[in-house]
Amino acid sequence: MRFSPWPYGVSVSDFKVLEVAPPMIAEPLGVSALFSDMPAQVPPRSSRWTPEQRYLRIKQARAWRAVRRIIQNMAAPERQDFLMKWRHLRNPIYPASPKGISAYLAAYKEKK
Repeated sequence: MRFSPWPYGVSVSDFKVLEVAPPMIAEPLGVSALFSDMPAQVPPRSSRWTPEQRYLRIKQARAWRAVRRIIQNMAAPERQDFLMKWRHLRNPIYPASPKGISAYLAAYKEKK
Protein backbone atom coordinates (compact mmCIF):
# COMPACT_ATOMS: atom_id res chain seq x y z
CA MET A 1 0.00 0.00 0.00
CA ARG A 2 1.32 3.44 -0.86
CA PHE A 3 0.75 6.46 1.30
CA SER A 4 0.39 9.83 -0.27
CA PRO A 5 3.11 12.26 0.76
CA TRP A 6 2.35 15.23 2.98
CA PRO A 7 1.46 18.34 1.03
CA TYR A 8 4.34 20.71 0.42
CA GLY A 9 4.96 23.05 3.34
CA VAL A 10 2.89 21.15 5.89
CA SER A 11 4.69 19.62 8.83
CA VAL A 12 3.51 16.87 11.13
CA SER A 13 3.35 19.34 14.02
CA ASP A 14 0.53 21.18 12.19
CA PHE A 15 -2.40 19.36 13.84
CA LYS A 16 -5.06 21.27 11.98
CA VAL A 17 -4.27 19.12 8.98
CA LEU A 18 -5.13 15.99 10.96
CA GLU A 19 -8.50 17.28 12.19
CA VAL A 20 -11.62 15.85 10.62
CA ALA A 21 -13.54 18.40 8.59
CA PRO A 22 -16.98 19.29 10.03
CA PRO A 23 -19.85 17.76 8.11
CA MET A 24 -21.32 19.99 5.46
CA ILE A 25 -24.98 20.91 5.81
CA ALA A 26 -26.73 19.57 2.76
CA GLU A 27 -29.11 22.05 1.19
CA PRO A 28 -31.80 20.78 -1.15
CA LEU A 29 -30.66 21.15 -4.71
CA GLY A 30 -32.91 22.39 -7.45
CA VAL A 31 -33.64 20.32 -10.52
CA SER A 32 -31.31 22.44 -12.61
CA ALA A 33 -28.43 21.69 -10.19
CA LEU A 34 -29.00 17.95 -10.46
CA PHE A 35 -29.36 17.96 -14.24
CA SER A 36 -27.19 20.75 -15.56
CA ASP A 37 -27.84 19.80 -19.18
CA MET A 38 -31.61 20.20 -18.69
CA PRO A 39 -33.04 23.35 -20.29
CA ALA A 40 -34.66 25.97 -18.08
CA GLN A 41 -38.29 25.42 -17.14
CA VAL A 42 -40.75 26.70 -19.71
CA PRO A 43 -42.92 29.49 -18.28
CA PRO A 44 -46.61 28.69 -17.90
CA ARG A 45 -48.67 29.14 -21.04
CA SER A 46 -50.86 31.77 -19.39
CA SER A 47 -47.87 34.10 -18.98
CA ARG A 48 -47.31 34.00 -22.76
CA TRP A 49 -50.89 34.98 -23.63
CA THR A 50 -51.60 38.30 -25.24
CA PRO A 51 -54.12 40.57 -23.51
CA GLU A 52 -56.71 39.67 -26.17
CA GLN A 53 -56.25 35.94 -25.56
CA ARG A 54 -56.49 36.48 -21.80
CA TYR A 55 -59.68 38.53 -22.24
CA LEU A 56 -61.31 35.89 -24.47
CA ARG A 57 -60.31 33.11 -22.09
CA ILE A 58 -61.82 34.92 -19.10
CA LYS A 59 -64.96 35.71 -21.10
CA GLN A 60 -65.40 32.07 -22.10
CA ALA A 61 -64.81 30.91 -18.51
CA ARG A 62 -67.55 33.27 -17.29
CA ALA A 63 -69.92 31.91 -19.95
CA TRP A 64 -69.19 28.32 -18.86
CA ARG A 65 -69.82 29.24 -15.22
CA ALA A 66 -73.16 30.83 -16.13
CA VAL A 67 -74.29 27.74 -18.07
CA ARG A 68 -73.18 25.45 -15.25
CA ARG A 69 -75.09 27.58 -12.76
CA ILE A 70 -78.27 27.25 -14.87
CA ILE A 71 -77.84 23.48 -15.09
CA GLN A 72 -77.15 23.14 -11.36
CA ASN A 73 -80.32 25.11 -10.55
CA MET A 74 -82.46 22.66 -12.55
CA ALA A 75 -84.45 20.00 -10.69
CA ALA A 76 -82.45 16.79 -10.22
CA PRO A 77 -84.47 14.54 -12.60
CA GLU A 78 -84.59 17.25 -15.28
CA ARG A 79 -80.84 17.89 -14.89
CA GLN A 80 -80.04 14.17 -15.20
CA ASP A 81 -82.23 13.86 -18.28
CA PHE A 82 -80.67 16.93 -19.91
CA LEU A 83 -77.09 15.84 -19.19
CA MET A 84 -77.77 12.31 -20.43
CA LYS A 85 -79.17 13.65 -23.70
CA TRP A 86 -76.29 16.13 -24.06
CA ARG A 87 -73.66 13.44 -23.53
CA HIS A 88 -75.27 10.92 -25.88
CA LEU A 89 -75.79 13.09 -28.94
CA ARG A 90 -74.72 10.88 -31.84
CA ASN A 91 -73.91 13.70 -34.24
CA PRO A 92 -73.53 16.75 -32.08
CA ILE A 93 -75.15 19.67 -33.85
CA TYR A 94 -74.03 21.94 -31.06
CA PRO A 95 -70.31 22.31 -30.37
CA ALA A 96 -68.90 21.66 -26.91
CA SER A 97 -68.74 25.33 -26.06
CA PRO A 98 -70.78 27.55 -23.77
CA LYS A 99 -72.73 28.87 -26.75
CA GLY A 100 -73.43 25.35 -28.03
CA ILE A 101 -74.66 23.97 -24.72
CA SER A 102 -76.75 27.08 -23.98
CA ALA A 103 -78.39 26.76 -27.43
CA TYR A 104 -79.08 23.08 -26.80
CA LEU A 105 -80.42 23.97 -23.33
CA ALA A 106 -82.82 26.50 -24.90
CA ALA A 107 -83.97 23.90 -27.46
CA TYR A 108 -84.39 21.34 -24.67
CA LYS A 109 -86.51 23.71 -22.58
CA GLU A 110 -88.63 24.57 -25.66
CA LYS A 111 -89.45 20.91 -26.21
CA LYS A 112 -90.60 20.47 -22.62
